[in-house]
Amino acid sequence: MLELRNFHLDEKDDMNRLNALYEQYYTEVCPPEELAQEIADLYDEELNAQLLEQTRSKEAPHFIMSIEQDGIGIGFISYTIYTDKQLCFINNFYIAPPQRNRGLGTAAYGLAEQHARRLGVLYIRLEPEERAIPFYLRSGFEKSGKTKEGEPVLCKAL
Repeated sequence: MLELRNFHLDEKDDMNRLNALYEQYYTEVCPPEELAQEIADLYDEELNAQLLEQTRSKEAPHFIMSIEQDGIGIGFISYTIYTDKQLCFINNFYIAPPQRNRGLGTAAYGLAEQHARRLGVLYIRLEPEERAIPFYLRSGFEKSGKTKEGEPVLCKAL
Protein backbone atom coordinates (compact mmCIF):
# COMPACT_ATOMS: atom_id res chain seq x y z
CA MET A 1 0.00 0.00 0.00
CA LEU A 2 1.29 3.46 -0.90
CA GLU A 3 0.96 6.28 1.62
CA LEU A 4 2.34 9.67 2.53
CA ARG A 5 3.76 10.16 6.01
CA ASN A 6 4.95 13.43 7.52
CA PHE A 7 8.66 13.51 8.20
CA HIS A 8 9.15 14.58 11.83
CA LEU A 9 12.13 16.87 11.44
CA ASP A 10 12.70 17.09 15.18
CA GLU A 11 13.40 13.33 15.23
CA LYS A 12 16.96 12.39 14.27
CA ASP A 13 16.03 9.17 12.42
CA ASP A 14 13.47 10.96 10.25
CA MET A 15 15.90 13.79 9.51
CA ASN A 16 18.59 11.27 8.53
CA ARG A 17 16.17 9.42 6.22
CA LEU A 18 15.09 12.70 4.61
CA ASN A 19 18.68 13.87 4.14
CA ALA A 20 19.64 10.56 2.53
CA LEU A 21 16.79 10.97 0.02
CA TYR A 22 17.71 14.61 -0.62
CA GLU A 23 21.31 13.57 -1.29
CA GLN A 24 20.07 11.13 -3.95
CA TYR A 25 17.78 13.81 -5.39
CA TYR A 26 20.50 16.48 -5.51
CA THR A 27 22.95 14.04 -7.10
CA GLU A 28 20.47 13.65 -9.96
CA VAL A 29 19.37 17.25 -10.46
CA CYS A 30 22.20 19.57 -9.40
CA PRO A 31 25.01 20.71 -11.62
CA PRO A 32 28.35 19.39 -10.30
CA GLU A 33 29.48 22.87 -9.22
CA GLU A 34 26.41 23.21 -6.92
CA LEU A 35 26.19 19.66 -5.55
CA ALA A 36 28.65 19.96 -2.65
CA GLN A 37 26.98 23.12 -1.32
CA GLU A 38 23.47 21.66 -1.59
CA ILE A 39 24.54 18.58 0.35
CA ALA A 40 26.38 20.68 2.96
CA ASP A 41 23.20 22.75 3.44
CA LEU A 42 21.32 19.58 4.39
CA TYR A 43 23.38 19.37 7.57
CA ASP A 44 23.36 23.09 8.44
CA GLU A 45 21.70 23.38 11.87
CA GLU A 46 20.44 26.93 11.26
CA LEU A 47 18.83 26.00 7.94
CA ASN A 48 17.29 22.90 9.52
CA ALA A 49 15.84 25.01 12.34
CA GLN A 50 14.29 27.34 9.75
CA LEU A 51 12.85 24.36 7.88
CA LEU A 52 11.33 22.99 11.08
CA GLU A 53 9.70 26.37 11.74
CA GLN A 54 8.26 26.41 8.22
CA THR A 55 6.57 23.08 8.90
CA ARG A 56 4.91 24.68 11.93
CA SER A 57 3.68 27.82 10.13
CA LYS A 58 -0.04 28.54 10.25
CA GLU A 59 -0.06 31.01 7.32
CA ALA A 60 2.00 28.92 4.90
CA PRO A 61 2.60 25.44 6.28
CA HIS A 62 5.36 23.45 4.60
CA PHE A 63 4.83 19.71 4.34
CA ILE A 64 7.68 17.26 3.79
CA MET A 65 6.14 13.86 3.22
CA SER A 66 7.80 10.48 3.01
CA ILE A 67 6.41 8.39 0.16
CA GLU A 68 6.16 4.86 1.52
CA GLN A 69 5.34 1.61 -0.23
CA ASP A 70 4.36 -1.08 2.27
CA GLY A 71 6.15 0.85 5.04
CA ILE A 72 9.39 1.37 3.10
CA GLY A 73 10.45 4.88 2.08
CA ILE A 74 10.81 5.20 -1.68
CA GLY A 75 10.84 8.99 -2.06
CA PHE A 76 9.50 12.27 -0.79
CA ILE A 77 7.37 15.21 -1.79
CA SER A 78 7.52 18.66 -0.24
CA TYR A 79 4.98 21.40 -0.73
CA THR A 80 3.85 24.65 0.82
CA ILE A 81 0.21 25.60 1.26
CA TYR A 82 -0.56 29.31 0.94
CA THR A 83 -3.95 29.31 2.62
CA ASP A 84 -4.68 32.98 1.83
CA LYS A 85 -4.27 32.25 -1.90
CA GLN A 86 -5.72 28.71 -1.83
CA LEU A 87 -2.48 27.71 -3.55
CA CYS A 88 -0.13 24.77 -3.15
CA PHE A 89 3.44 25.12 -4.40
CA ILE A 90 5.27 21.83 -4.94
CA ASN A 91 8.89 22.40 -3.97
CA ASN A 92 10.40 18.96 -4.56
CA PHE A 93 9.14 15.56 -5.64
CA TYR A 94 11.43 12.54 -5.77
CA ILE A 95 10.94 8.84 -6.37
CA ALA A 96 14.04 6.63 -6.05
CA PRO A 97 15.17 5.30 -9.47
CA PRO A 98 14.36 1.60 -8.80
CA GLN A 99 10.75 2.58 -8.06
CA ARG A 100 10.14 4.69 -11.17
CA ASN A 101 7.92 3.82 -14.12
CA ARG A 102 5.65 1.67 -11.97
CA GLY A 103 2.85 4.20 -11.39
CA LEU A 104 4.06 5.04 -7.88
CA GLY A 105 4.87 8.67 -8.71
CA THR A 106 1.40 9.18 -10.15
CA ALA A 107 -0.19 7.58 -7.10
CA ALA A 108 1.97 9.59 -4.68
CA TYR A 109 1.18 12.84 -6.48
CA GLY A 110 -2.53 11.93 -6.26
CA LEU A 111 -2.24 11.50 -2.48
CA ALA A 112 -0.53 14.90 -2.14
CA GLU A 113 -3.23 16.51 -4.29
CA GLN A 114 -5.94 14.97 -2.10
CA HIS A 115 -4.20 16.37 0.97
CA ALA A 116 -4.03 19.83 -0.62
CA ARG A 117 -7.73 19.69 -1.55
CA ARG A 118 -8.64 18.83 2.07
CA LEU A 119 -6.76 21.97 3.12
CA GLY A 120 -8.81 24.15 0.76
CA VAL A 121 -6.35 24.46 -2.11
CA LEU A 122 -7.81 25.38 -5.50
CA TYR A 123 -4.55 25.65 -7.49
CA ILE A 124 -1.22 23.86 -7.60
CA ARG A 125 1.89 25.47 -9.04
CA LEU A 126 5.43 24.20 -9.60
CA GLU A 127 8.66 24.84 -11.44
CA PRO A 128 9.71 21.36 -12.58
CA GLU A 129 12.94 19.95 -13.87
CA GLU A 130 12.73 19.77 -17.67
CA ARG A 131 12.63 15.97 -17.68
CA ALA A 132 9.62 15.96 -15.32
CA ILE A 133 7.40 18.16 -17.49
CA PRO A 134 5.77 15.23 -19.38
CA PHE A 135 4.78 13.64 -16.05
CA TYR A 136 3.07 16.82 -14.87
CA LEU A 137 1.34 17.43 -18.21
CA ARG A 138 -0.08 13.87 -17.97
CA SER A 139 -1.24 14.76 -14.44
CA GLY A 140 -3.34 17.67 -15.70
CA PHE A 141 -0.93 20.59 -15.37
CA GLU A 142 -0.64 23.27 -18.02
CA LYS A 143 2.31 25.44 -18.95
CA SER A 144 1.65 28.90 -17.58
CA GLY A 145 4.85 30.82 -18.21
CA LYS A 146 8.45 31.04 -17.10
CA THR A 147 10.30 32.30 -14.05
CA LYS A 148 12.64 35.30 -14.25
CA GLU A 149 15.43 32.78 -14.74
CA GLY A 150 13.61 31.21 -17.70
CA GLU A 151 12.51 28.05 -15.87
CA PRO A 152 9.10 26.62 -16.87
CA VAL A 153 6.10 27.19 -14.59
CA LEU A 154 3.20 24.77 -14.59
CA CYS A 155 -0.19 25.19 -12.91
CA LYS A 156 -3.23 23.09 -12.29
CA ALA A 157 -6.70 24.10 -11.16
CA LEU A 158 -8.33 21.60 -8.82
